[in-house]
Amino acid sequence: MKEKKAAIITGASHGLGAAISAKFISQGIRVFGISRTPPENPAVEHIQADVTIFSQLDEAAARLKKESIGYLVNSAGVLASGLAMMASPDVTQKVIQVNLLGTIFSCQVFSRLLVRSGGGAIVNLSSIATQLGLRGESIYIASKAGVEGFTYAFAREMADFNVTVNSVSPGPVATGLIGALSADAVQKVVEQQIFSKGSSSEDVAETVWLLCSPGARKISGEVIAVGGV
Repeated sequence: MKEKKAAIITGASHGLGAAISAKFISQGIRVFGISRTPPENPAVEHIQADVTIFSQLDEAAARLKKESIGYLVNSAGVLASGLAMMASPDVTQKVIQVNLLGTIFSCQVFSRLLVRSGGGAIVNLSSIATQLGLRGESIYIASKAGVEGFTYAFAREMADFNVTVNSVSPGPVATGLIGALSADAVQKVVEQQIFSKGSSSEDVAETVWLLCSPGARKISGEVIAVGGV
């Protein structure tokens, strides 16, 4: 039987990254988790790296060059809420660095491993906030809109290498990322979705897996909203 290709998942130590990792593992996929802190799931093979530091990702890729990598999921992210004119330069820079540059750096470094293994699938995590233009999320939205724009163009670049590139755009999910938001604020966002109930981390993981499955081999350059907009 042909050995299954492995997955690289950033932000695998918690939140959506942990749920996505669990989904891949349940499908018999070996998961290498890229994060600053070790994941709680012992089945995830941890590689310590900061997605905002290119050299650390490059070192991680060097450690994995002998592995057959078929999947890359970029789920590392941070949220900063509040009016843009009140945000400090440090907060603004952190959000852009983690969400946008972290995704770009990861794709630049790890996509080479997918090409070497004969192709595969890349999924970048965005946010439904981008489509909804939520008040108080300007900087966060800017970072995720950048992810979506990058996804569109990168999909075209990777097509010749048999690699699909898509983005999953979740609505509010009960993870640490939205822990600072009030229940009322979260509900207002949910009410703007097609589905009036919030999504679970498992819903997001299922969508990511769908885009990595053989049935999605002709789907690329798309943004899929979990919750609907």
